[in-house]
This record gives sequence, structure tokens and C-alpha cells, in this order.
Amino acid sequence: MTIPATPTPESGSHAHGHSSSRLLTLTIAAVGVVFGDIGTSPLYALKECFSPHYGLPHTDFEIKGILSLIFWSLTLIIGVKYLVIIMRFANNGEGGILALMELVAKFRTKWMKRAVIVAMGLFGSALLYGDGVITPAISVLSAIEGITVAAPSNNLGYKVVSPTPKQLAAYEASSGVLIDSVDPGGKMAAHEMYKGMLIQRVNGKAIDSPKTLQELVSSNHGDDLTFTVVNRSGTEETITIDTPNSNPLVIPITVIILFGLFFIQKYGTARVGNIFGPFMFGWFSLLAILGIISIVQSPDILWAINPYHAIAFCGRHGFMAFAVLGSVFLVVTGGEALYADMGHFGRTPIIRGWFYVAFPALLLQYFGQGALLLREADSPATLSNPFFHMVPSWAVLPLVIIATCATVIASQAVISGAFSLTWQAAQLGYIPRIKVLHTSSEEQGQIYLPTVNWLLFAMCVLLVIMFSSSGALAAAYGIAVTSTMVITTILAWSAMRNILGWSQLVATSISLCFIVLDVAFVSANGLKFFHGGYVPIVLAGAIFILMVTWHKGRLLLARAVQKSGRDLKELITEENSWREKVAGTAIYLTQSIDSAPRAFLSNITYNRVRHECLIFLSVKITDNARERGVMSNVDRIKVEENKEMKNMNVYFVKIHYGFMDQLDIMDDLNYLPDSGVLVDVTDAVFVLGHENVTVRDGRGMARWRKEIFVFLHRNSRTPASHFGLQPWRAMEIGAHVEI
Repeated sequence: MTIPATPTPESGSHAHGHSSSRLLTLTIAAVGVVFGDIGTSPLYALKECFSPHYGLPHTDFEIKGILSLIFWSLTLIIGVKYLVIIMRFANNGEGGILALMELVAKFRTKWMKRAVIVAMGLFGSALLYGDGVITPAISVLSAIEGITVAAPSNNLGYKVVSPTPKQLAAYEASSGVLIDSVDPGGKMAAHEMYKGMLIQRVNGKAIDSPKTLQELVSSNHGDDLTFTVVNRSGTEETITIDTPNSNPLVIPITVIILFGLFFIQKYGTARVGNIFGPFMFGWFSLLAILGIISIVQSPDILWAINPYHAIAFCGRHGFMAFAVLGSVFLVVTGGEALYADMGHFGRTPIIRGWFYVAFPALLLQYFGQGALLLREADSPATLSNPFFHMVPSWAVLPLVIIATCATVIASQAVISGAFSLTWQAAQLGYIPRIKVLHTSSEEQGQIYLPTVNWLLFAMCVLLVIMFSSSGALAAAYGIAVTSTMVITTILAWSAMRNILGWSQLVATSISLCFIVLDVAFVSANGLKFFHGGYVPIVLAGAIFILMVTWHKGRLLLARAVQKSGRDLKELITEENSWREKVAGTAIYLTQSIDSAPRAFLSNITYNRVRHECLIFLSVKITDNARERGVMSNVDRIKVEENKEMKNMNVYFVKIHYGFMDQLDIMDDLNYLPDSGVLVDVTDAVFVLGHENVTVRDGRGMARWRKEIFVFLHRNSRTPASHFGLQPWRAMEIGAHVEI
């Protein structure tokens, strides 16, 4: 992800050698970007743990049990797994699952093992796109839902859909829940015929204890209710009502804020980035203060730190406790961002930001919400949204505004992470060339990808409209992140063995502990698959197919081009003596200096000329995160020593870039004289090949995948645009290729 207005540290050991003020600046910046996602989880995490569909009683035992699970999840997964173990693995200072994949793949020489590692890394990165879509939607939506607490008079009241008044008159009140009023909100006139009506089941579930209609509706977290009643003849009838927790303004306001968030991406984060850190520092301070005020009133909640409460809770509730883990996991979503942002901030600032700011503030907030529930467990309104009930009614609306700003910043971090992930994947050759705009002249990591930006916006709006509430959207959240965490743990095992040199016993024991936790969370979230969990999985599957299809298609295309090509040096020697030469320098971009580029072959075949000076340039993206600024220009810009070719004024140049480096061929070519190429390239023309690809058959890859590749290839950016070449200095020569 990007650092707002913060200079990029030099290496993986970023913190070392920095002054105290520099370290403080990096720590505050990390608080603003890295912990945005996990820092807004208190808006929805605990309330989802007590969602009515779990059917948990709201006693001290359950409240302390769930708080204990939250405490140990934050401690073990974030504090131990990521900060102590995973963040040891830096690829030239960079983190994230793609960086870890490339780091581990270096130690796998057998193609099968390497292919498995690459596939895991790619699928894990594809899953993160699901997180990038859901996080802005659920974060902003959960903040705006505070309006229902701040302005309850705006609620719609209860709207009866069925049955008819004649049927209602026939209901007999013998057992169940007695309806005392249909419309306490005042939007509809109360009908006497509804009073005394019997409700036996709600949403298909039997009612375990007497409740009023108001309690049933308030505890349903904003979803519509279907009441099952029985008439005198024994026939079941249903009544569907709209709950008072919904507000017609929530969805439109959420969409407007999301549009504004994605619209400003083109301006970059540099202009507003300097307030991200201080604002989020204030946000965490607010979380801590609200938590302390509540804990002081019910200090007994602190006993939840004891793991006995988590174990006892799981023992008593069995499978239902296992299901609740799917909601408990919401407190650690955003953990993968800690590792992904290591390249921008360094390990030490992130560790300090977590243990000094984010971790204590989150614990105080969650325990504060738990203390509130101890006091008001009988209040359905508090259970439906404990965060906004921690303040007096007059402070709810200001808290909604502050929370909305925090969720926007949290969403900004996830969106920037999606940009960074896409950039890495494009550099590694797993997605097509797309338009990349650099929004900062100082920070090469601050980029804007218009196509990715508006696709994310469209998906976010679609999810908001589909799920309507943060409670419903929470079902789709978690399964993608938990799956990514499993993959990260597996890759980390290999890194422990090959990078840290740990014994197999130690590496396996540690990995096994984390795998047990990860698999438990994955399985619990898997229970929500058909309730929305399928969304990130389907999205990740589609992106994964596109990634492997593009990569395989490029290999087939390169093979087809090479098959019809000729040996480059042999061709130059053969044509040098009799082809007419024109003044100037031509630079041909080629994937390999062994095979003649199609553009060069077409030029001498059809135009029957060659330039006086020829430079065949190959761009190599390495497995390292960065090469520029790490290697010297002489070592990074390689010129093949070939006296015979040099006498013919022909040079073979290879420029190395890391997969996180910004491609800047125009600038790097200025260093050619340092490598012995005494050529003025300021007036050189770049000759590029552009293939018109068609599908011949299904050999090498399924035909439908080839068709996808052809579509992607046709709509990808041209080489000239991708490498940032000036249009008036680039000439493209097309060629037809079948795959």
C-alpha cells in the first residue's frame, strides 16, 4: 500500500539508523494507513458476535467468553504470527503475499513445487481483491448505520405485508409472543386487530423466551422479519414486516460517500496523507477513552482476559461457539495489511504502532463494549449496535461523522493496497498491461489505476445494494482473508526453513499452531458461504483464472513468435553488408536477444533498410522487489560484450527492474555511456512489435482460455504506453500470430 506523504525507507531494516523523530513520523504514518482496517472493526465486530441467528443467551458467561476469544485472537494472530514471525520475511524490504511467494519460490528448483507455490501465492493475492471490495462497503455502511441510533424518529415503522385483516381476526392467542402494538413508531395507525396476535416462530426459528414485538424487531439487526402464526383451523400463516432499524437514507448516503472516496483517488494520497496518521491516532485515542469510561463502570469484564472463559464458552456451546468464530474473526481482518505495508514503513514502526497505540486502544474498546453489554444485556437496541450506545444520545451524530471519516481512511488504505497488488502482478506478468498514473513525484509507490479504481467502486456499490446492511454484509466478510492467512502460513513454513534456517521440528511446530487457528477461522467462515461468503470466493476464482490464463497465454505467444523467428546475430551479420543504412539510432524492444524481434524482421524484409546504429533492448523483471536504488546502474544495466557486433554498431542491452520498481526506460538509457555504449539516444526511435493474435486450436491451453487471452491482449495497453515512451518517438509494427 502507499504511504501518504512519507518518504520511503531504504531497506527491509527500515527502522535501524533512523533518528527518533524519523521513527516517530513513520510510526504515526503507519497508524494512519496500516491499522485503518483493523481499527474500524469495533463498529461491527462485537455486535455480529451476538447476532440473533446464533441464538446465544446474553448472560455474563457468553459476554466474557466472546471477549476472551477476541483478546486471544488479536494477541496470537496479529501480535505473534504477523509481527513476530511473518514480518521477518522481507523481499528487499517489501512484504505481502506476492513478495513472500517470490521469496520462497527462489528455493524451489523443481518446476512442480515452484508451480504449486506460485499458484498458492496468486490465489492468495486474488482473495485480497475480495477484501478490497468488501472492506470499503462494510466499513462505510456500518458507520452510516449510526444514523438509526442518532435519529430513531426517521425509522419507517412496521409495515404489514400479509395476511389479510380477515385472517388476522381468526388468530387465537394461546402461547408464544403477544403483539401489543404494530406501529410504535407512529408512521402507521395502530390496528386493534393486530393486538393479541400470536407469533410462534420468527424467520423459521422457534421463540425460546417471551419477548415483545419491539424486542424481536430490535434484536434482528435491521433485517426484515417473517412471523409464523397459527389460526384457529390450525393453518400456518405468515406476516412479513420491515424492521425499524432500517433507514431509507443509509444506502444513498453510503453510495455517495463511496463515490467521493473513489473519485479522489486520482489526486493521490500525498495532499491529504499528512492528516491520516494524526486523525487515526485521535480515533484510537477516542476508542480507548470510550472503553475506559465503560470498563470503570463494570470492571468485572477484565476477567475475560483469562483464556478459561474462551475455553468454557466453546465447551458449553459446542458447534454454535464454533460458528461464532466467523464473527470473532472480524476483529483481525486487516492483519494481512501489516505485512503488505512493511516495505513502506519498516518492521519497527509497525510493531511500535501496534503495541503502543492500536492494540491497547482496540482491547479497551472491545472490553468497554463488553462492559456495556454486562449492564444492558436486556436491551435489544444496545445489542444491535453497542458501539454507538457507548455515548449519550447527543453525541451519537458527531460520533457517526468521526466514524465515517475513520472508515474512509481505512478504505483508502485497502484501495491503495489493491493498486499496489495489481502493479506487482502486472510487473510479474500475471495480468495485462494497464494504465498506471504516478500521483507523487517523490513517492514511486503512490500510484493510481483508473480501471481498477472504478471496477472496485462498481463492486462496492453492488454489494451495498445487494446486502443493504453491515450485518448481512458481514457474512461475506472474512472467508477471503482467512483463506489468505492459511496460504501465508504455509509459505511462511518454507521461509522459516530456508531463510531463517530453523529446524524442521521448530518450523513445523510453529506453523502447525497457526494452521490450527487459521483453519478454525476458515471453517467457521465457511458456514456463511451461502449467505454471502461466496462473493469473495467467486471473485477470487475469476481473478485467479484471468491471472494464470494471461501468464500461460504470454508463454504460448512468445513460443509462437520464437518459432517463426530467426537467430538475431546471424541475421544481423547476414544483412549488414548489403542492406541500406539510414542515419540515426533505432532501439528495438525484445524479450530475448537470441531471437530476432518481429518488428526488426519485418522492417528489413519489407522496408529493406536498417538504421546506422541498432540497440536491442530487453527489460527483465526480477524476483526481487526493487533493483533501482539497490543495485548500481552499471550492474543493473547490462551490455553484452561482443566485439563483432560492436564493430557493426550493434548493441545488446538488458535492464533489470524489481517487480515494485517504476519502469523508466528513458531515464535508464541515459546511463548507457557508463556501460560503454557511446551513443546519443536523445533522438533515437523506438521500434516496437504489436501482435494481432488469433486462436488456431486448443493445444497448449483450452480454447476458451485462449479466447480470454486474445480479448485481454487486444484490450491491454500498447508497449509504448506501458514503458512510458514518448508517442512521437515510438513506431509500432504489427504482425499476425496464431496460438
